[in-house]
Amino acid sequence: MAQNLRDAGCEEVTILAYFQAIESGDKKSAMRLIAAHREKLLEQFHKSCSCIDCHDYFVTQTEELSSR
Repeated sequence: MAQNLRDAGCEEVTILAYFQAIESGDKKSAMRLIAAHREKLLEQFHKSCSCIDCHDYFVTQTEELSSR
């Protein structure tokens, strides 16, 4: 499980907190940690998508200028 969390990009501090919450029987807190990490990943994904869109627009504009 720890390796899966690492593969998902979780920091070691998050992984440790997750297992501490599980060991103490606080599944809700453990799941909140995982949900927060997912939100962070989703924000990064959306930012990357926006950057790709800007890049593609720039390439298109550059190609149009060079074809004139």
